[in-house]
Amino acid sequence: MHRRGVKMSRRKTKVRPGTGPPAPGAADPRRLAADISRAAGSKLDLKELAREVVRLIHRRLDVQYVGLYYLDQSGECVSQLASAGRTSRRAAKTSHTVEVGAPCAIGQCLAQRKAVVSTAKGSEDPNRDLLPGTRSALALPLLRGGKAVGALSIQSRKADGLGERDISALQVLADQLAVAVENARLREQIEREIVERKRAQETLQERTIELEELTTELDAFAHTVAHDLKTPISAQVLLSSMLETNLRDMSLEKVHARLARITQAGFTMTAIIDSLLLLSSVRSEKVDSVPIDMSEVLPNALGRLSDLVAERGAEIVVADKWPLVLGHVPWVEEIWVNYLSNALKHGRQTSENVTPRVELGFDEPDDSIVRFRVVDNGPGIDPEQQAVLFAPFNRLA
Repeated sequence: MHRRGVKMSRRKTKVRPGTGPPAPGAADPRRLAADISRAAGSKLDLKELAREVVRLIHRRLDVQYVGLYYLDQSGECVSQLASAGRTSRRAAKTSHTVEVGAPCAIGQCLAQRKAVVSTAKGSEDPNRDLLPGTRSALALPLLRGGKAVGALSIQSRKADGLGERDISALQVLADQLAVAVENARLREQIEREIVERKRAQETLQERTIELEELTTELDAFAHTVAHDLKTPISAQVLLSSMLETNLRDMSLEKVHARLARITQAGFTMTAIIDSLLLLSSVRSEKVDSVPIDMSEVLPNALGRLSDLVAERGAEIVVADKWPLVLGHVPWVEEIWVNYLSNALKHGRQTSENVTPRVELGFDEPDDSIVRFRVVDNGPGIDPEQQAVLFAPFNRLA
């Protein structure tokens, strides 16, 4: 555009960060406080809030560096939550943690609970406070209820820093920031406590289920004790009664045989009790598995049932060879006794003019698992009854 005798043109002026005029809103702390308040309302995460706050202050005040620090649980140090500015990366590395009362602007503002200004001219050791490229530093305590809970660090290229009015306004802003940051921290703490309580509740529910299962197991265990001990005790009572009644008419050889069987029944009860005690402690003790040869275990199991075998007149067919397996011998023997006694008691009866027959064998290993079997020539079990076959102490008709 041209006028008579006057020439006007537009020129671009370059302004370096930290040296030019403040950005819009720098002279109005209330506007900055309002923006921080909105950020506090929208940012639920403490670190996210801290990052947004330092960005706002850095942009509005047009300073070189802004750092936000918060008091840790010990109450002796502050740790940097977030920083903004060209030197913020270096600041994060060099001043991540500051002790309360340390000989620097941040440490002293926390100890004195008031703003501390440090300049290149006035500081005995400017490198202690000032980052490269800055000439003045302002540290403001974040006060809540008269107690310092953190600090706000602002550094500028300007040698004279900020005026008293600006510092007073920023202290009010810092106190507001203390409330926002503390609320965010408390919110996070409450959320953590909710998660911990929920986890504790889930753990309690799991323990309740475990205790209910344990109660059921203990009930079944009591039935098992009575069931397993009944056979050898009955044998002892029967043999003792026979000796008492027929002792005068019995030969010495028969007496010794009866006494041997009574003794064997006692050993059997001892073995059963030891196995049951081990079973009761299986939750707290480790049970070692050892290689088991069934050709050594089965004679003991059949010996414990010899009276029942004789009473039923049963034929027992045992496989010639057995594979080696891993397990706990007393438990495996007890399993054989339980299955054999069921086969003898509930299989074919001699009154049916059919000799009870029980076959003991195994299926060839499949994927390193051996399936043993007890097969009798009894009537079998209905499909409906099979569904409750292994329920705690169910006797099937």
